[in-house]
Amino acid sequence: MTRGKFKNDIHAISDQMINDLEVRYQSLKNIPKYQFLVPKKEENGMSISKDYFENVSIWNHILRDLYGDQLEKFSLKELLKPYLESIVDNLHSYYPAITILLSEILETGFDEETHKFSLNDELIELTQNYFEKDMDEYKIIVPLSGMEIDEELILNDLNISPLNWRSRVNLTKDIQVMGSSFYSEVDSFKYMNSKTALEFRFQEKRPTSFFSVYDRGQIQVQRVINLLQIFNYSGVRSLGVLYYKKYLKWHLSSTQKERFGFSAAEHETLKISSNSELKNFLSEYMEDDKFENGELKFVFDRLRETWRDKRSSQFMIFDYMSIIEAIIVGEQGELKFRTSVLASNYLGETREKKRQIYDLLSKCYHVRSKVAHCDYKIGKGKDVSPEELKEMGHLAHMLIKRAMCIGIEKVRTGAMDSLF
Repeated sequence: MTRGKFKNDIHAISDQMINDLEVRYQSLKNIPKYQFLVPKKEENGMSISKDYFENVSIWNHILRDLYGDQLEKFSLKELLKPYLESIVDNLHSYYPAITILLSEILETGFDEETHKFSLNDELIELTQNYFEKDMDEYKIIVPLSGMEIDEELILNDLNISPLNWRSRVNLTKDIQVMGSSFYSEVDSFKYMNSKTALEFRFQEKRPTSFFSVYDRGQIQVQRVINLLQIFNYSGVRSLGVLYYKKYLKWHLSSTQKERFGFSAAEHETLKISSNSELKNFLSEYMEDDKFENGELKFVFDRLRETWRDKRSSQFMIFDYMSIIEAIIVGEQGELKFRTSVLASNYLGETREKKRQIYDLLSKCYHVRSKVAHCDYKIGKGKDVSPEELKEMGHLAHMLIKRAMCIGIEKVRTGAMDSLF
């Protein structure tokens, strides 16, 4: 690909499109817009203003109106195929890439005052640079609930940042403009309740597949949320996952609704005033594959179930007892007695605390048994108090952290040694 040929191709395509667009603009007197209803901030939270709208131009809509979904009027597929074939992984990916890229070229080249389009050499240079890159740039933003952080934490490709009101509005606008439907509007306003967000930035070698980006994002998001939950027993959860791709600018390409919901228990908010301890914890385990492989995989799978949306307190007890049992005794017999005795001796620092933990675990084993055997009396009465459930969570998370640090076998050896 020569730079001269590329410049001529882009100009040939864009000039013809611009001529049509200017004619269409004169008939429409406007670029298609999405009317974004901007939330307003109040002292006690967030409400929706009924008189504050922001008109957001949607350039890809006018492209679809002019040329149809396939954008075949000017044989764009054939003209741009030499440039696109090293970027996208299959033919069906050409059209979204073309639509987005050309809409960004037109948007950047549009003068709001004169209502004219123009393409300067700098814009052509940016476009050519996009085609010549070996890697595509992506970022994933995950608004969180149940976490507050005072200042930005930066760790390699991960940022954990406080969200101010304006940044929450921007996330809300992104998903509404991309979705342009009532459902996306309703779904997006939940981001206004978030005070913290995760952001991952990474590159993928071309040609890229969205599925590889999606899988990489899922692994990263799941790991960090698990680590935040384990770091200090808390109700950290994802409100959704937003996938962005860099063309000439960042473009929201896909969203995923939340997978990790509130359970029945009252959870504490994870409040981080000093980043150093959390940063050390994340840096030690972020790249660890214990979450997907190895002896702790079952523990993390069960932990994800524990934090699932609408999980009852009885089923959370079932999950926590399964985690403690798996770490402390594994597949050995006499599970109820062994688990209660070993865990209480291993975790309790005083005789009184050991006794308290033993009694709690024995009580929780009774609840677990009722859940496992579908006892019809389950939930009819106070099986475990909210305070006891929270204590169980702390114990389970404490064991998980120790097992991550020293390994399950050393935890089991330490539990046995604590008896002597």
